Amino acid sequence: MIASRLAAFVAATSALGRAFSLLKRRAAALAAVSAIALPCFAAPAHAANLTRIEIGSPNTTAFLLSGQLVGGELLALQAEVAKLPPDRRVAVILDSPGGLVAEGLKLGHFFHDAKIATFVFAGGFGCHSACALAFLGGRDAATGKPLRVMMSGARLGFHQFGAKFDPAKTYNKKDMGTVVEDTQRVMDSIIGYLHAIHEDLAFLPLMLRAPHEAITLVSDDEALMKGIHVMEQKTQRIIDPSNIVKRRVV
Repeated sequence: MIASRLAAFVAATSALGRAFSLLKRRAAALAAVSAIALPCFAAPAHAANLTRIEIGSPNTTAFLLSGQLVGGELLALQAEVAKLPPDRRVAVILDSPGGLVAEGLKLGHFFHDAKIATFVFAGGFGCHSACALAFLGGRDAATGKPLRVMMSGARLGFHQFGAKFDPAKTYNKKDMGTVVEDTQRVMDSIIGYLHAIHEDLAFLPLMLRAPHEAITLVSDDEALMKGIHVMEQKTQRIIDPSNIVKRRVV
């Protein structure tokens, strides 16, 4: 049951819906007294911020990772998780327009290996591109099964990654060959990542559907078909996608 699996993420005396509502409000109100801003070190000033959010649960620590992924975000998160008892559950709320693919993949690997649940709420940046890849790594600490929760109406978006070109430079055949090789390496890294987190390649078409300048947003029903939990905004009920995925035509 999803309720029993997620109950440890919130205060034991709170109903599941009320607890996630609290988590959402705390994530949105970063000025709350209990929130502690933790700037990601080893990264530029405009890097994503890591914010610890107290949700009133003795068994769970939640963090909000908000902003562009420029490198250093994983190290900042690991530094905070290292301070926690190993049996304490961790949840990460992602609010990022994207950034470095490599950093998103590293975060996703860590979420999966450390059994950290991932969440995307409505409002804010959403979770796009490299952030969306990181989101897929979320896992349930108790069962080890995927635990990625998207609030209905949240902006979870995928698109093709883009190569960076210097407008002042003239590219020759060798340069373009290098760009093609770099692109292939990134794609190989993404495919390897999906295999490592035991995710099928159903998300690749979402990436290929939109060019780098655009974004493909995942609808609530599409999220459920791809194994993502969806939290209804009105009822705050969390829909477990397990049986829906089993009905999916292979």
